[in-house]
Amino acid sequence: DDPEVDDYIHRHGITLNDGELIEMHPGFAEWIERASQRLNRGYGLIIDYGYPADQFFAEHRRAGTLKAYYQHGVSTETYRGIGKQDLTAHINFSEVEWHARQRGFSQLGLTTQADLLGALGIGDRLVHLRTNPALSSDDYLSVRAAVLRMIDPGAMGRFRALFLGRNVASERVPAGLR
Repeated sequence: DDPEVDDYIHRHGITLNDGELIEMHPGFAEWIERASQRLNRGYGLIIDYGYPADQFFAEHRRAGTLKAYYQHGVSTETYRGIGKQDLTAHINFSEVEWHARQRGFSQLGLTTQADLLGALGIGDRLVHLRTNPALSSDDYLSVRAAVLRMIDPGAMGRFRALFLGRNVASERVPAGLR
């Protein structure tokens, strides 16, 4: 029994069955602590793969979210290519927000990267680029392909964007959340 693990399980109302896994990210507490020491007033934006707790602990994720990436392929065999593949796991945004609240931050919003970029006008910017005579067709198509990857829900568009504020007026909603 580990008190930190027990607190985490209790905080999120998790009941584990035999063979189920959960992931914790204990470094968030320290990271938020450092951020709170450096930011007395202002905004924070965290963008990563992840979900709020109710989705993070969904039945279909009870084997965890840890994945290995190698040569554009994905695998759950994380020990197969040690040192030759990238490992990643989703984060529990509810846990991040909880630690942030403990240090005086408030959650101003949680959205997807696709929605954030859409609200910030990425489509209008793309149209504006298309009308730029200094940009070649090939360069425009390259930028357009990159933008599409960033907003595609099957790719990077499903990243979550968590806005935090500390000692800021609650009615001043950051651009992208309006």
